[in-house]
Amino acid sequence: MMEYVLNLSDREFDMLRLVFQFASAVLVFIGLLIAAWNLAIASKRFKKDKTKESSDYARELRSEFRSLQINLRDIDPKELLHIDNEKLPDVMFYLNSYERLAIDLKNGYLIEDYMRASMGFSVIYTWKKTEHLIYELRSKGGNARYFEHFEKLYQRWETQP
Repeated sequence: MMEYVLNLSDREFDMLRLVFQFASAVLVFIGLLIAAWNLAIASKRFKKDKTKESSDYARELRSEFRSLQINLRDIDPKELLHIDNEKLPDVMFYLNSYERLAIDLKNGYLIEDYMRASMGFSVIYTWKKTEHLIYELRSKGGNARYFEHFEKLYQRWETQP
């Protein structure tokens, strides 16, 4: 095996070391630029995906509501307190859907501005229509937290149209 030995003076060795350090710094800088570029692209893609998810979510929720046997607009809020067991699951589906929406917004899974523009009236209307029933469910069920996220969403959207 052959061994190569460089006979460099201290000055030449220091110069060579500086060249390698400079080359290393340039490569690190290029790597950082590439990483920043990739993060910017991923961020744009994530926001685009989140907008599509929000749109799809709103569309699916409206579609599910249309498939229910009842329409909250046809029911007087006082009737909701005495709703029969046949219609109660549909009403609970409405309420659970809005609770899920509120939780998904709270956790950042959906874009709140988009959802407020798309479903704001529906959230406010449904809360006003069902709030007495929700308070009744809380008192009878012994859990003051039933639909608490839906309520907080209503309060936030009611005060910030």
